[in-house]
Amino acid sequence: MEAEDRVGGWLRIGSFATSGNAQFEKHLEFWGVPSAEARAEIDSGLSSQSIYRDVILSCARKRMGRADFTGLTVVCTRLAVISRGSPAGAGKAGHRMMAGVMMRLGSSLLAVLLVGGVARAETCTTQSQMPAADRSALADAARGLAAKVQADDVSGVQAAAAPEYAQSFSGIGGVVNSTAAKVKGGVPVVTQVYLLDGSSMKPGANGAAADAQFFCTLNKTETEADFLIPGLLPGKYGFAIVDVKGGVEPWRLSFLLKQEQGRWTMAGFYPKPMTAAGHDGVWYWSQARTMTAAKERLSAWLYYQQAADLLDPAGFVQSTNLEKLRAEESSAAPPTLSDGVSADAPLVVKGPDGVEYHFIALGVDDSLSKSKIDVTAHLKVDQMGDPEAAKKRNSDAMVALVTAYPEMRKAFEGVWIFAEAPGQNPFITEQRMTDIH
Repeated sequence: MEAEDRVGGWLRIGSFATSGNAQFEKHLEFWGVPSAEARAEIDSGLSSQSIYRDVILSCARKRMGRADFTGLTVVCTRLAVISRGSPAGAGKAGHRMMAGVMMRLGSSLLAVLLVGGVARAETCTTQSQMPAADRSALADAARGLAAKVQADDVSGVQAAAAPEYAQSFSGIGGVVNSTAAKVKGGVPVVTQVYLLDGSSMKPGANGAAADAQFFCTLNKTETEADFLIPGLLPGKYGFAIVDVKGGVEPWRLSFLLKQEQGRWTMAGFYPKPMTAAGHDGVWYWSQARTMTAAKERLSAWLYYQQAADLLDPAGFVQSTNLEKLRAEESSAAPPTLSDGVSADAPLVVKGPDGVEYHFIALGVDDSLSKSKIDVTAHLKVDQMGDPEAAKKRNSDAMVALVTAYPEMRKAFEGVWIFAEAPGQNPFITEQRMTDIH
């Protein structure tokens, strides 16, 4: 078996021969480590990754909620801005972000995952450890759902959903529509399945559904994939990851499944792109490390964000390697961003003219460029002013940001500025790096 070299995150394995001497070319992705330390095992046509103990999961259980909260805060900010009125170019960004919004049984569209009050009666079985019948049933259910999504069969997806989920299905149709356009013509491959048994869960003190936490030890090592799912009803669940490649764009379709009367139904749908501006998450992770070594810390910090977004299949999933990525991201952050960026702790940058600009959120976007991602920066202002003044202020803010961090010119295609004033729609502009001067 030949494996490509990877630095972490999902490890992509190349071709392998089956026992029937048929040669297959599969691109299977796992929670993994560099290929020099990895070995793969094939289980009944599915794949799982045996992982060496090079990284011990020392703080995932403590940091998972915080990391997920941070990620969702960025998403919430960008969604809120895009949805309140944006130019044609930004609309694609908002549409794409919506396709990755958490839609799960019994939760709101954007759920903040809390560590406190987690139930302790849950068990997780990885695909290499579960009975073949369970593994096949989960994989078949995931493949069937992926096929319905590819066919843009909204009614079929709804019919395959758990009763509680099917009853509040209003938002899922648009997500299926937009995802179908991305995965049309692709080949779906089930890469991971997990059995999550919460049958013995008890309601919380107030009678509400408890937060469920599943710790999945991978192949008897200290490496883990963990699931922290808020407001989960008692029952037997599964989680399946389906990669779709060869279509318009490579996408990952993840499904939370619930067993209902002996069959697996959909209790959550999490579609996400596997690449941004033509590169996958492992590439961004590798580039971020290179930028960190070169002291290009803001660019590295943003590339780590992009890597994490691409490698995390759903907001409630954490793993040893994702935790390692988050730790590297925190270490790479410039000193001014050690506590993150928010309205309470803005990034303050002074322009060439001495004017200070307060950035309350920073992120990335690839809705326009096909070669490099863009920077997104949310600018706090007191009053929006007339359009011409607002446009000039946005342009000056771009100059100030790029002047303060000139390494961004080679790492990013352009900059989006979202000027935000209390009670007013944001004023959004975008410029290529070559036009910022």
